[in-house]
Amino acid sequence: MYCRNCGKKIEEVSNFCIYCGHAVDGIIHKKQTVPRVWSVFAKLSKIFGIVCISTCWIPFFGLSMLSLSVPGIVFGALGRKGSADKTVGSNSIIGLILSIISTVLAFVFYILFIVVMMYLSNF
Repeated sequence: MYCRNCGKKIEEVSNFCIYCGHAVDGIIHKKQTVPRVWSVFAKLSKIFGIVCISTCWIPFFGLSMLSLSVPGIVFGALGRKGSADKTVGSNSIIGLILSIISTVLAFVFYILFIVVMMYLSNF
């Protein structure tokens, strides 16, 4: 069983936690875990965000990365449901931020590309 106070594993016959000294009530408590699906969503969001932010500056390829940045935003938002776990929460926040930034940058770079091409076509 796990200590209700510190969350560390203790013997089932213990009356007190050997790590923090908290009294154990004898009820078996299972360690709280984040469902695997939220962890997967958070990791996917981070991966999609990294891929999109690294390719958003390439004019046409960056715009096609919207097919990954939009799911990155969705997975990041869904992964935040598992934010009770610090790793899952940080992965989802990082993925969410990177996906949003890459989406905005992809549009900005695409518009700049069009403006430069229009300017160069006048010569």
